[in-house]
Amino acid sequence: MTAGGSESILMAVKAYRDWARTEKGITNPNLVAPRTAHPAFDKACQYFGVNLRKVDEDTKTWRADTKAMAKAVDRNTIAVVGSCPQYPHGCVDPIKELSDLAVAHKIGLHVDCCLGSYLDPFMKKAGFKFPDFDFVLPGVTTISCDTHKYGYSPKGSSVLMFKTAKLRSYMYSIFPDWPGGIYGTPTAAGSRSGALIAATWAALMYHGEDKYLANTKAIIKATRKMAVGIEEIEGLKLMCQPDVSVVCWTSDVFDINRVTTGLVKEKGWDVNVLQFPPSIHIAVTMAHTREGVIENFLSDLAEVTAPLFATPKVKATGGAAMYGMAQAVPDRTVIEDIVSTYIDTMLLDEVPAASEQ
Repeated sequence: MTAGGSESILMAVKAYRDWARTEKGITNPNLVAPRTAHPAFDKACQYFGVNLRKVDEDTKTWRADTKAMAKAVDRNTIAVVGSCPQYPHGCVDPIKELSDLAVAHKIGLHVDCCLGSYLDPFMKKAGFKFPDFDFVLPGVTTISCDTHKYGYSPKGSSVLMFKTAKLRSYMYSIFPDWPGGIYGTPTAAGSRSGALIAATWAALMYHGEDKYLANTKAIIKATRKMAVGIEEIEGLKLMCQPDVSVVCWTSDVFDINRVTTGLVKEKGWDVNVLQFPPSIHIAVTMAHTREGVIENFLSDLAEVTAPLFATPKVKATGGAAMYGMAQAVPDRTVIEDIVSTYIDTMLLDEVPAASEQ
């Protein structure tokens, strides 16, 4: 158990690095992942000295391009990554093909189910067609799952699963010669909250399989209803059909970033704005399954979209314009500087002068 999906991913990469170093003698490790994989993989590779090889996704399906990923694998590759589903567009990567790739090269395969969490395991039993994604596939060696998402446990809880106890042992940090005593931890944290672990257990026991199954049915039905409704709104198109609970859409007619002003500021909906390419997504939850919520959302979206369709060449203004502008900046270090300054403002009373940075 970890403090969240990012830590689960961090510890998986740490385990693969140490496994490859010990079992295969790899001292210059790399990890192969689709561009859509969560930034926690970037963070993990940054922390643990692993070269992250990002491979462009298939721009027709937005799923991982397994052929391109296969070309990126070499003798120093420690693992490949697949998402179930991936965060930006909501589709599931071809885990079966990635499993075959991992088996062929005798490397690991991490399946990121942090977002799918307590929906993925119940999809088939709920009556929905869904691909195999877990340890039933021979190449899958680790899976991350966020209990604090669709498991409805308190924020700050996730689970990292290993196919074998031996691979799991490479996640540990053990220091037997410290004067303060023998020291060992399973994850990045030293001290951990027992209350959070207990509350997570309580949430799982409270919901149980029956309630998770019922929630899955309700959320997936609402998700697909929303997707159908978006397709019927002139000027909008789905990036892909939602495989689980995320619906993502864009427009070939007008600047999709213009939608956020009306939808978020005027109508009060909570959506996420994406880039490369510009698009918007929403993660459907139990709150959206209440009577009339999906209908109200689609009505508001159609109302906000109508005037934009009539003025296709107008660009976004205000805060919404920042997304399109940020994507267009060729020097990405500028964006890094802006984000760094933003974080500074959250941590400090005042931003340090350039000479002090």
